[in-house]
Amino acid sequence: MSLLLYAGARLGRALALIVAVLVGAFLLLRLAPGDPALLMAGEAGSDDGEYIARLRGEMGLDLPLTLQLWRYLGQVAQLDLGYSYRNQEGVWPLIAERLPATLVLMGSAFAVSLSLGVTLGVLAARSQQGSGRLDRLIGRAVWVLFATPPFWLALLLVLLFSVRLGWLPAFGMQSVGAELSGWGWLADRLGHLALPCLSLGSCRDKGKIHSFGM
Repeated sequence: MSLLLYAGARLGRALALIVAVLVGAFLLLRLAPGDPALLMAGEAGSDDGEYIARLRGEMGLDLPLTLQLWRYLGQVAQLDLGYSYRNQEGVWPLIAERLPATLVLMGSAFAVSLSLGVTLGVLAARSQQGSGRLDRLIGRAVWVLFATPPFWLALLLVLLFSVRLGWLPAFGMQSVGAELSGWGWLADRLGHLALPCLSLGSCRDKGKIHSFGM
């Protein structure tokens, strides 16, 4: 019974946190200056009042703020993430289109983080049995990486390996227009994956290194 109560309390706190995040995100977007309908009409190259009013009605912007929030929470509860007027399709298809690339990047970054963190942690632990110089060097390097935002590290890696040395591509998932197959296709994908994977994985090694001897 105590385990069920504990699990129920944790689940309740998690749901409350999710609702708080949803409400906060909704209010930040709705209370920000500007009118989404005017923005969408401007991107479409139209300043027609009827078109703007129709957009406001379709997006529910003509309703009171509390009713907009209630409708938004109800749609999210039904797993309805809405429609992207900018891309002219539903949000779920957009997520599904980009999900494979996200999962590949997350998995690769985790593998790099795990292997690099365990290796450096073991080296640091073994160094403590001797002079400890390598341990201190790894510790300083880890703290620098831990304090460096991933986007800043990514920019530095792009400047070094893409702009300066020209070894790796700076953007994209594959070479545009290159009809590759087999090992060439795999090498091209890995080359495009290297920099984002390294920048994400390197900034998350502190906990693993610490658990193995620091």
